[in-house]
Amino acid sequence: MRIFLKENIYKTFLFLIITIFLSFFVLGCSNRDKEYDEEVEKVKRELDVSTLEAYKAVPLDAVAVLDFESLTDITPLIKDTSNFAYGLLDPSSPIVHLQSKILDNSLFKDAHSLFVLLYSSKNEVSLLQILDLSKDSLFAQSFINSLDSQPHTKRYYNGVEIKNFSNRLSIAKRDNLILASTSGISIENALRHLLSSTSLLSNNEFYTILRDCGGVGHIYLNHKQIGKLFSGMVTRGFLKYSDFVLRYATWSALEMNLKHKNLLLFEGESLNNSDASNFSTIFQQSSIEESFADQLLPASTIFAVSINTSNLKDYVKSYNLYLDANKKSSMFAPKKEYEWFVKEGYTEVVSALCIIGGKYEWITFTNKRSSNLLRFLIGVKNKIEKPIISNYENQGYMAAVLGDLFSYCSEESVCDWGEWQAIGSQRAIAELANGKLVKLSQYLSKTPVSSFFSEKYSARVIVNIKEGIDTIQNVLQKYYRDCILNSLKHKNFEYATIGVKRDKKRVITSVGYYAINLSEPPMIYQLGEEDNVIYIDSTIKKNFGPFTLTDPISSDTLYFEQSKKFLSVSLSNNKKKGLWGLPMKDTIKGVAEMVKLSDNKSYVAFILANKLYLINKKGAYANGYPKELDVKVALGPKIVREGNDDRILILDEDNVITKLDLQGNKISDWKDIHADEFTHNLPTKEIFYGKEYYVLRTVLRTRIYTLDGEEITAKNTKKPISKDSPLEVDKDDFIKVMGLDGKEFLFNLKSGKIKRL
Repeated sequence: MRIFLKENIYKTFLFLIITIFLSFFVLGCSNRDKEYDEEVEKVKRELDVSTLEAYKAVPLDAVAVLDFESLTDITPLIKDTSNFAYGLLDPSSPIVHLQSKILDNSLFKDAHSLFVLLYSSKNEVSLLQILDLSKDSLFAQSFINSLDSQPHTKRYYNGVEIKNFSNRLSIAKRDNLILASTSGISIENALRHLLSSTSLLSNNEFYTILRDCGGVGHIYLNHKQIGKLFSGMVTRGFLKYSDFVLRYATWSALEMNLKHKNLLLFEGESLNNSDASNFSTIFQQSSIEESFADQLLPASTIFAVSINTSNLKDYVKSYNLYLDANKKSSMFAPKKEYEWFVKEGYTEVVSALCIIGGKYEWITFTNKRSSNLLRFLIGVKNKIEKPIISNYENQGYMAAVLGDLFSYCSEESVCDWGEWQAIGSQRAIAELANGKLVKLSQYLSKTPVSSFFSEKYSARVIVNIKEGIDTIQNVLQKYYRDCILNSLKHKNFEYATIGVKRDKKRVITSVGYYAINLSEPPMIYQLGEEDNVIYIDSTIKKNFGPFTLTDPISSDTLYFEQSKKFLSVSLSNNKKKGLWGLPMKDTIKGVAEMVKLSDNKSYVAFILANKLYLINKKGAYANGYPKELDVKVALGPKIVREGNDDRILILDEDNVITKLDLQGNKISDWKDIHADEFTHNLPTKEIFYGKEYYVLRTVLRTRIYTLDGEEITAKNTKKPISKDSPLEVDKDDFIKVMGLDGKEFLFNLKSGKIKRL
């Protein structure tokens, strides 16, 4: 089973969480009904003058502002390699390189600094830094003079000198403010606002949020400009998801806490004026409650949203007012569905995307809260009695009342666990009911997120980014994607959380991003008996190339690829000059290799549908090809040389690896590989102590086989080898490997026994 994700709401929330620790998730403040001039004077009286100084250069159309009391606050992101966020900022960026130089100079590192995100004319987000050196006017000129020794050109804008450097960085000085950006337009924009004495401080809504919610050490987000931020950071297919953030509020403020090595924390408040068109107003009347959903959710939960309040009826009313205010009244729940929902008396509803039996499954969980005593008695009963699964009769009701988030669940079956109920596909509910899946509470028990569900919120969002990392690559543009992936490269636990709650008439949001290398990584699955194994992601990504091939006769480098749009395949020489192109009607199965036949010619070998193709450098098919294969191919062919013969390895759609000859016939002495968990790859051949073995890296572990498919690691059930483990020759047929817990041990290739180091 291969998976295509169509869950838009999952991608929306995941994108929001990813972009939080880049610069900007939301917590809104809306406009007040006071006179503009009075607001200006009040803010100027109450805020420190040094805080306001840098804002004089912030353009009115700023998308977001990151306010740092001093640049030492971002030192961990640039210089501390032990901090998980190290690597999040691209070290090759001219702006990042500039911070390193500033931090090396004790005169400048304590200066108040703003980083402003602006929308450039090239449909990109540009970054403007504003450094306030007004504490000592000599600092500003000293900084500018220090730049003169570096090669640069000069230009003038309204009498202000702008220095342009070879790395595209432009720097200007106006009074005691230093402006830096890789966008010359952004520098000019800031200077224009300085010279005209207009800036973001002229925006009444921003004044309100700066005074009531903000100060140094905050992120500010202009929701009206959010579409521009999205267009500069995300791929085209995700631009439509800006609507949710745009409607959350007008301006937002989140206080940043960057002092932890393993997490980023943000918290802020929403000061709404009860404008129903803002999404955050939904939570103004909601109570806050503890959740027990993690005791039912499986550990393989990738994404979950929980609405957790003692009065879901009021929540639904507020939600419908929000829809109506945004002219989406057609989405109001029909009377029958609404009355059913109210009658059920739910206190918590959860929509979760989980991996169960190797497939992505949407499951809806509902709760009718009981007393602690009744909850205990129900728990005892559930341990004695086996849950009963039945057909679900209210399909579509939940989505009609609560929106699209609950529309992805198939709602075939339902199972009751006392006060809890789970709704989903028949196979998913059956897996949950057998009680053998690891629970999310167990998965999180020894991690920094262990207390998240016990904290009281009206709504909470969780995302297991480590397991859902592939989605990031689809959401963000390459630059931002690479920065994130680079920062997470050496971590075995990455998780994001959002909690929303009401405090009097304010709405508080807490955002956490956790990335850490745990000594004992949490287990999504159980090991042991076969029926205890929980399979995880079976997705095999399509690979269209280009594949770099080596001609087995001439040793020349060749390039083979398939057009994603037209599906035609082509071969090019080492100068990327096309040798031939042929139309096809299906996609290749992720692999292309070269093989030499008895006619002393070399051929490109690939598979479309279930047919093996061999085509030479002139575009001619080998005699008798393509050949129909008696297997449903998911990945292949991988060419392996055994003695004087070439064989091909193929992964079929049932997660079985088989070996064939070039005619497509199965090898008689080969034992098909049936791994207990999914693999995204085919085995590689490796040599230990002069003998060849097949090494298979599955999604969970490393398995080692003989050339006839017999698993050597099958006896090692107590200490499986990590999927990323190095394999180093030691002595006496032992190789040094690493277990799932990150600890090294010795494994014997002959006996299958293990030995501690």
